[in-house]
Amino acid sequence: FRSMPENQERFLYGTHYSTPAYVIYWLLRSMPERMLRLHNGHFDAWARLFRSVQEAWSSVQESTTSLMELIPEFFVLPAQWLENSLHIVTPERPLGDVELPRWASSVTDFICKR
Repeated sequence: FRSMPENQERFLYGTHYSTPAYVIYWLLRSMPERMLRLHNGHFDAWARLFRSVQEAWSSVQESTTSLMELIPEFFVLPAQWLENSLHIVTPERPLGDVELPRWASSVTDFICKR
């Protein structure tokens, strides 16, 4: 904030949050039609899809533009939203299951240890 030029309006965040977009990001594997609707019939770029818990965590910790919050699904079973049971294929490549942290032996283990 202090490093911003004084002749410009100052602000805390250079981005805006979008709760619906974050929910769609997390739930891509269980509700792909939501992302397709948001992006005019296309999946978002591969680099911006939820593929890894560690990558998402790092993004929130290291970037001032990532304002995502966890959704209730992170705390309840079953957690099929972390698995690509619909066999979604994006234009760039097939979407796999979400990569879990090393300390989680399975989706159930991940949710239970959260």
